[in-house]
Amino acid sequence: MDINQLLNKLEKDVSKTLHNEVAAAVKEEIHKAVNTTVYEAYTPQIYNRRYDQNGLGDIRNIQIAEQSESGICLIDAAPLDNGRTDYRLDEIIVNGYGQQPFPRDFYETAAGKLMQDKKHVEALKKGLTDKGYSVK
Repeated sequence: MDINQLLNKLEKDVSKTLHNEVAAAVKEEIHKAVNTTVYEAYTPQIYNRRYDQNGLGDIRNIQIAEQSESGICLIDAAPLDNGRTDYRLDEIIVNGYGQQPFPRDFYETAAGKLMQDKKHVEALKKGLTDKGYSVK
């Protein structure tokens, strides 16, 4: 295998690891942050929460929004419950728009936790190790 083949293989393996192991670790952290930063912050009086029934707390709604050479970006793509598509539920909650009592930035909470415990880094290392790489 020449250097170009090796680099191509490494690039593909890193991309697969980002989409699988790293994304799973980040999704879990976002899911936890939604519970602590959003749901535990207050009890709504105007609307009913959907939690894990296609709501913000449904981990199935957390998906990769974009990928670049430096990584992936995940968002909680839970739909609004009124059928509108001109706003995103995550943006409303994070910024405190509309009838929200205050901003609840669960992405910042998740990012802070990841910076502390480095679960995304460990997931990358484990994914690459499982693919046969020696990672420190």
